[in-house]
Order: sequence, then structure tokens, then C-alpha cells
Amino acid sequence: MNNKKFIEQEFYRFIFENSMDAIFLTSPDGAIHRANPAACRMFEMTEEELVKAGRAGIVDLEDPRLEAGLKEREEKGFVFAELTYIKKDGTRFPGQVTSTIFHDENGSPWTAMIVRDVTHVKQTKDALLELQKVTEDMASRDYLTGVLNRRGFVEKLKKEVSRLQREKGQLTLMMIDIDYFKAINDQYGHLQGDALLIEFADRLKKLIRPYDEIGRYGGDEFILMMPNTGEADALLAAERIRLVFKNDPIKTTKKKIPITLSIGVSVYTHEDGRDLTSMLSKVDDNMYRAKEKRDFVYAH
Repeated sequence: MNNKKFIEQEFYRFIFENSMDAIFLTSPDGAIHRANPAACRMFEMTEEELVKAGRAGIVDLEDPRLEAGLKEREEKGFVFAELTYIKKDGTRFPGQVTSTIFHDENGSPWTAMIVRDVTHVKQTKDALLELQKVTEDMASRDYLTGVLNRRGFVEKLKKEVSRLQREKGQLTLMMIDIDYFKAINDQYGHLQGDALLIEFADRLKKLIRPYDEIGRYGGDEFILMMPNTGEADALLAAERIRLVFKNDPIKTTKKKIPITLSIGVSVYTHEDGRDLTSMLSKVDDNMYRAKEKRDFVYAH
């Protein structure tokens, strides 16, 4: 053996024995001929057990990506894929596999595989996605009451309007103003005013359906979106909300504060053709018409 050949063999032996990834020498039919120490650690088997197990013993054969990966390797001679692998105890884990086909001096086909356990990568990715979701949700929520803020509500409204157009439905918007809220702040203090807003939002949630949406539009103004709701049902709901709060004062930690509401109601159908700005402007106008009388519901 010449010196160059010896160096190459030692080099590849070092990679095979010390790689952190699992390395397999296999046949196209799935038989395993060699497995490195990392493969034994990854699958919690001895090399003899891996040879005996073959592809069927370490890969989830129900994974639909397996067939596609084998086909790609056969057609292109190389494949990079992600598959579900199985340890000796039955534990499943995601693995990235790189595999190639080569031929020996006699023309017989062989395959080589490198498998990397990406469990931690996927866990990190899932955690980042969850963090992104939580962050986006926080950005769309009112810091005080926990209901949607104006931005979050408008985004929900956009989606609901798109659904309304597709399904040729209708929806109601309800703008709710707490009458004389400035006077309440002046009389009871801003901390009690904040406590009132929190309790108001909590009680309002209990008066609506699970699929209705509440937003704090600004200050003491709240906006309510009620999908699949016509004018008659919307007016009944608005009157119910008005009377519940009128007849039962808001209870904060220190006070019982009586309030009344001015509520503007506006109903939209898929035939209206209004944009979001005009929809919000209309229900806001109706709320101000209600405020002219106070403790009133106005729809037009």
C-alpha cells in the first residue's frame, strides 16, 4: 500500500469513528453492513444489532417521505431528506439524512448514509415559533384589559370581512362608550378608573358568544364584532348589554361604581361594498348619536 492510500484510509477511518453524526454503509435494498459509533449511540444499539435491524428496524416505514426519498436517490444518485427514525426502545425522533449511491469495481451498487438527529433543532424552532406567536398576540392585546387593541381588532375584522364576502354573510359592529367616564376618573381617581375598565371588559366577555370579538378602541370606548348577526339580534344584544351594566354597578376593589353605556350598532352584509374605514366610521358615528342621549342604543 502506497503512502497516499494509507493516508486516505486513515483519514476516512478517523471520520467514520469520530463523527458526531451516524454513518452507515448500506445496500439499496436497505441492508446495513457497517455502522459507526455515533450510529450506535443515536439508536442505542450495537453495530451487530443495527446490521440485523436493517432499514426497516430504524426508519418509520409509514413516513410518506421515505418512499419519495428513495425514489429521488434512485433517480439522481443522491438525496437529502428528513425522516422519522426509531430507537431501540421505540422512541421516534426526526433525523436529517444525506444518502448517495456508488458502485464498486464489479459494478455492484452500494449506498452510504449520514443521519443527524435534529430533535433539538426542531424543539428550538417550535419554541421560537411559539414565542413569535405569543409576542404577536401580546402586540395585538390591550395592556390593561387583555382584550384586543385597535390594531389587533382591525386585523381580526379584515379576516372576518374576507370570510363574509366568501360566504355571502353578514356581521354586526357595536361601538360601546362608557358615559361620563372622565367624571368617574375625576371622582374616584385614575386607579379606580383603570379597575373599572378591567372589570367592564371581563363582564362584557361573559355577555357575548365565544366567536364574537372585543377590542378596546381607545380610552373608554370598546368595539364588538358579532359575525353572522343581523340587526334584530344585534339590537337585542346591545339592549341586554346596556341593561346589565345599568342595573348592576361595576365592583372594583374599593367601590361600586354605577355606569351607563351609549352604544352604536351597525350591520354589514356582503352586498354593502364598504371598506374597513367606512365600516368603522359608520359605527363610530352611530355611537356618537347614542351619546347625544346617553344610556342609549342607536342603529341606522
